[in-house]
Amino acid sequence: MTRMPTVLVCWEMGGSLGHIAHLGILMRELIARGCRTVGVFRELHHVHHLIPQCEILPAPTGAARQAIAPTFVYSQLLYNCGFHGYEELRTRVRSWHTIFALTNPDILVCDHSPTAILAAHCIGIPTCTFGLGFFSPPDVWPPIALIPGGAPEAIQQAEDFLRDLVNRVLADFGRPPVGRMTELYSRVPRHFLATFEELDHFAEFRAGARYCGAWAHSGGANPEWRSGEGARIYAYLKPCPLLPALIGYLSRLPNPMLIYAPEVRSEAVQPLIRGNISLASRPADMAQVGQQCDAAILHATHGTLAAMFLAGKPCFHAPIYLEQAILANRLVARGMAMAIDQSQEGKVEAKFSQFLSNDEFASISAGIAGKYGGFDLQQEVAAVTQEIAQLAA
Repeated sequence: MTRMPTVLVCWEMGGSLGHIAHLGILMRELIARGCRTVGVFRELHHVHHLIPQCEILPAPTGAARQAIAPTFVYSQLLYNCGFHGYEELRTRVRSWHTIFALTNPDILVCDHSPTAILAAHCIGIPTCTFGLGFFSPPDVWPPIALIPGGAPEAIQQAEDFLRDLVNRVLADFGRPPVGRMTELYSRVPRHFLATFEELDHFAEFRAGARYCGAWAHSGGANPEWRSGEGARIYAYLKPCPLLPALIGYLSRLPNPMLIYAPEVRSEAVQPLIRGNISLASRPADMAQVGQQCDAAILHATHGTLAAMFLAGKPCFHAPIYLEQAILANRLVARGMAMAIDQSQEGKVEAKFSQFLSNDEFASISAGIAGKYGGFDLQQEVAAVTQEIAQLAA
């Protein structure tokens, strides 16, 4: 009797429904290919909806008591997420080893899971990565600047601290040292980047990258648009410092708008209850939204952004987190988008008016989207999962 290969799908850091959505696609297809598929997830919300037939375990996670802010390089980001002390890191590595012993995986698929990668490397379990470009940093020197600035001595100190910390753990298991943390990523034989080159945070630092397109959960409600004047605007809004200014401005526009704000308090969206605005109570079918709208207001969240990217629609971004800001700035540099900082509440009206009045954003977005007119998600899902299943066999 042929043994069923076991794939352990790991998600350790970050927080978003997007992680579970694209991992759900991956895991359902692996199960269909005859793999035992086990998820080890940072968050367990929504899992029973998107991956009901899978075994799921909670992931070991960590956080520094005193975070470095701002984070100029990846080593500082990892410090904040649990790579701040030997005992804490070694305990998490041991926790991963317990999970490995319980599940007996043939391969790990890691989405933003550096401790899982380290733990697997310590005992020789095959590993690949899957997810956005930000979660698979290239092994380059000097370290990639996540944002401009940062004192060189502080950056060097952070790099040295992380390298020494990781090497101390590797030495516990008789493994050779690394020159820097990102060297562990370079030892991973397969990186499946679930994005497009234009949406990869570190595209210019990679050679021969395997881009498999954006994996978004399909389906959703049919978009409902009300009548209004001007361009159709879709907005996906989240709680953030800029939100009151955005809501106040949008409430004064005559445009037909479809707004989805599931995490925003009901009293905060009261100004948006207007005849030209449709407030969605559940996620809409983003492929339809992308085809029907003229522009979008987002926080540079990858899944929704990718739907607009494929539809060739320009976006106005108000990024909340660092990886969102990096992505938004990449699109701004290409002339596909405008972005506003969370501290610029007084500039919302002027900047968005400029965005709507400039046809270049739409023209450039449509031109770049034409490059992906033949993108077939199902084909990419089949190719990636077949390769993972073969690695696990």
